[in-house]
Amino acid sequence: MLHQSSFKLLSGLFGITRDKSKALMILLASILLTACGGSESTKEALLEPGPDEVKPTIANLVAVNQCNYTKSVGLDNTIIFDVIGSESLMKPVVTVLGEKAEVVGNWTGEVDVKGSAKTWKAEFPVLGPETIDAELKQYIASFSYSKDAKIQEKIEKISHSVSFQELAEGDTAGLASSITAVYGIVITDDQQQDSGFNYDRLFEMVLENELFFESFEAGSKTVNTELREFIVSFSDSLSVDDISDTSSFAEFGDCYLADALEIKYPFLEISDDKVQDAKFDYSQVYFTVLRGKLEKRKFNNYPTISELEIEIKEFISTFSDTAPAVEEIFDFTAFSELGGSALASALSAEYGISITEEERLDPAFAYGALFDRILETQLPSVKKFKEIVAQFND
Repeated sequence: MLHQSSFKLLSGLFGITRDKSKALMILLASILLTACGGSESTKEALLEPGPDEVKPTIANLVAVNQCNYTKSVGLDNTIIFDVIGSESLMKPVVTVLGEKAEVVGNWTGEVDVKGSAKTWKAEFPVLGPETIDAELKQYIASFSYSKDAKIQEKIEKISHSVSFQELAEGDTAGLASSITAVYGIVITDDQQQDSGFNYDRLFEMVLENELFFESFEAGSKTVNTELREFIVSFSDSLSVDDISDTSSFAEFGDCYLADALEIKYPFLEISDDKVQDAKFDYSQVYFTVLRGKLEKRKFNNYPTISELEIEIKEFISTFSDTAPAVEEIFDFTAFSELGGSALASALSAEYGISITEEERLDPAFAYGALFDRILETQLPSVKKFKEIVAQFND
């Protein structure tokens, strides 16, 4: 039988940058390592060693962008993980922010007859809005049909204005429940019966939940609606329903509209050639605008754990002339040695935490506890990590 142990260290957190100056936290919530030759695993036995009395651990763990092997990721990129065990391991389970990454094999191809290897490779796709849109339409179309031809026909009929009732074809509760199970969003009874609740609004709800970056919040007016209304404001004859995803730009606009769109959306570029290009359609304009709005929104530009710890220690050491130096601050250093009420107030204001008077005077309240408190506030992924792995500590 096999033995499993759970690797649960905060070193599973990786700071991967999305540009040269800002860090994006990627959380490996859990890596389940399966050593060869152990006993049958149970929840209570997850941390027991194998027959050699040595727990399997991760000797090295690398996370990079598959495109260029750098620690910079963006939409439509794939993060790859190189997981190297301290001993030969069965296929590991890798999760990122609670989402399971696909373990696709190992770098060396050296898998023994039991299917174990010391080095494994996992992939985690960072989906862009076009991919999410295509997958959602595919899922909805597949809800009622099982034949590929029928599915494709239905996908082609799904436009921004199609109501949820039309999408569900009579089974609104069933489709809503199914979407909740797959995408983790809740479609209320009122929304199910609201003729104004359409695919466009459903897509933005899914987009908000599915994007790996915490970057998008569905507004009262969808990006699609805002864009269409702006376009028709330049015409006396067009309505928003006259513009389909496949409408060429020349069907709804001209060079004057192109200039106006570029002013409203500075990240959008529409050349004169594109205006006359029959293959340049509305969907290309829409997804360019949508991506531009995603880039403008707030990303999880959090520091790494080590960067945050250095920042906090420097904050404390420079707060007063009597504060200890950075290298003199340890996990066991009592808060009373770090500073008094003024420091407590400054830390509370800077990092959004609360330090009571009792804690400030308690010799047992040390820097380690303070750092953990700030860590959970400043790096939400750490709190999520602890919640996910708590089930293994029951």
